[in-house]
Amino acid sequence: MQTNLDFLTLHTCDLDAARTFFTDVLGFEANDAPGEIRPTGLSFRRRDGAGVAIRQVPELAAEPGRGLSIYFRVPDAAAYHAEVVSRGATIVGELKEGPDGPVFSVTTLDGHTLGFYQPKG
Repeated sequence: MQTNLDFLTLHTCDLDAARTFFTDVLGFEANDAPGEIRPTGLSFRRRDGAGVAIRQVPELAAEPGRGLSIYFRVPDAAAYHAEVVSRGATIVGELKEGPDGPVFSVTTLDGHTLGFYQPKG
């Protein structure tokens, strides 16, 4: 069976800080309706449609970002790299030519690594 990533949820100890990081640094757009209250979680929709959510789980603070690799497809990896660097993202994998095209990765405030790549062709 062929599958495609629909959405994923990352755990965070600080929902407000994580929201700010995803919206202000990475440029994700929150899915929440104006005035809607979600006390322990929030979902986002990336410009190209890949979905990600964050959920506050304070008791997981001892093991941030363990055991997870996530990649998002972007139309122009170099331009997006420059964009997130200018917004203060911490780059943990510099922009390079990977087997599937240009790729780089950042780390979130909670230690998750997010990769972004531009498909060849």
